[in-house]
Amino acid sequence: MGGLTAGSDGGPGRPVLVMLAAGMAKRYGGCKPLAPVGLHGEAVIDLNAGDAGRAGFGEIVLVLGPLSGPAISYHVRRCWPESVAVSLARQVFPLGTAHAVLGTRQLVGDRPFAVINADDIYGVPALGLLAEHLASASDHALRSEEHTSELQSRQYL
Repeated sequence: MGGLTAGSDGGPGRPVLVMLAAGMAKRYGGCKPLAPVGLHGEAVIDLNAGDAGRAGFGEIVLVLGPLSGPAISYHVRRCWPESVAVSLARQVFPLGTAHAVLGTRQLVGDRPFAVINADDIYGVPALGLLAEHLASASDHALRSEEHTSELQSRQYL
């Protein structure tokens, strides 16, 4: 994982990553997408955007809410390289995930896309599976894999 680089630019034919950043973060107590968690102080949203570019996504669409939206928009304008293709969608009322994704319809169009929460870190391997599937498949579907090794099972107990 890592921050954004100038090489994270969009490209034709690459899928879109929709990042949901309109949440209220009531339990967290602040703007979790902007929490500095990286080795060099990168915010959660910076790590996700950098990982998305390395994983094969060509554009990022951020869904912003009225409370945290201005801070996130300011951060993106100040911290992300201009080479990162990013669009902003507004979710004025917190009516849920489906409503947030529907609000990106004009920005995403008919291109393949994936949806993640902006306040969780997924990493290049997970995002790469999504991007690879979306870029190569004629149909679009949610993908999951079952891991049954004893070692992996014990990690989560």
